[in-house]
Amino acid sequence: MTIITRYLLKELVVPFTLSVAVLAFLLVTQQALRLIDLLVNQGVEIGVLARIFATLLPAFFVITLPVAALMATIGAFNRLSADREILALRAAGSPTRRLLWPVGVFAACLCAAAYALSLYGQPWSGASFRRLTSDLLKQHATLAVVEGTFSEALDGMTLYVERVPSPNQIEGVLIVDERADGSEWLILAWRGTFLNGGGEPGASLRLHRGSIHRTQRDEADDRYQIARFESYELRLDSSRLGSAGEPGGPPRSISALRARADEERRQSGGVSAETERAIFTAYKDLAFPLATFWLGLLGVPLGLSTAHTGRMSGFGFGVLVVGAYYLLLIGADTIAARAWLPAPAAAWVPNAVLAAATMLLVWRMDRGAPRRG
Repeated sequence: MTIITRYLLKELVVPFTLSVAVLAFLLVTQQALRLIDLLVNQGVEIGVLARIFATLLPAFFVITLPVAALMATIGAFNRLSADREILALRAAGSPTRRLLWPVGVFAACLCAAAYALSLYGQPWSGASFRRLTSDLLKQHATLAVVEGTFSEALDGMTLYVERVPSPNQIEGVLIVDERADGSEWLILAWRGTFLNGGGEPGASLRLHRGSIHRTQRDEADDRYQIARFESYELRLDSSRLGSAGEPGGPPRSISALRARADEERRQSGGVSAETERAIFTAYKDLAFPLATFWLGLLGVPLGLSTAHTGRMSGFGFGVLVVGAYYLLLIGADTIAARAWLPAPAAAWVPNAVLAAATMLLVWRMDRGAPRRG
């Protein structure tokens, strides 16, 4: 490894680390109010919050690495150009393209890390997050309740509350219970408390000062009953409390999705929109980490071209590039939804555009540069 290569890699590591730190700080800041509410008002233990936050990190880094790679190369080459070091290398007969291979190795390593996180880290993260949130909902059922909103957090029931005054306490309760066959229960109560029963968290909901309205329809007649109560304990299926958060099976592979699409073609002559959407999402998840490599290389010409306007200008261009890439992702979603291209091809469109733009700017990078006579 030459001195220039080691020096360049050192220049890349510093802005990369700073970029990751800044993005992580923004993530924590964005969620700070919610975390404080869970800790102070809902009584959630800080250790549980730390574990939930840790399960989100793989997904966070998959999104962060492309941005950090771009900012690292922009920052490094912006400084090298501003300090006339790039000019000195060109005057010595060393074209800037010779510096691309250390950048390429750096970007390829980040790309490999992004793929590892996407293929292995995110599935583990998703399963762990669902498991932790499911357990948390069983301990603090009111976390799944939003004041003034109809919720289906209780499986088989629709719940509406006016206010959540404290953990596991609700006021102004309306419940539509459809678990019983052939009947529908409407339960109104002034106040309710989620209880731990039989060693199972969230096993029942004790309601106070309310009424039960029951409608039962059959072939003979329709019956409507009203019962008033001072205290009523509604049994809940704690194993299904917050069932949306339960750990599911592993994400379907591309081969499994294509097999499902083939089966749908044989049965109905076409592929359902849900399956097409799932195939596009799977290919998009496969294509996205590759953007880390192309954005890392793209930062070289951007850093050089913005050296005369200052480092902040270079970072501003970087933000615009990231925004443009996400617009391409949205465009690819539209292309796939309208079937202008097959889902696999549509998923790779953003990377194709990014690769073409990168190679064009790299090719133009040394045009007009001074050459040794």
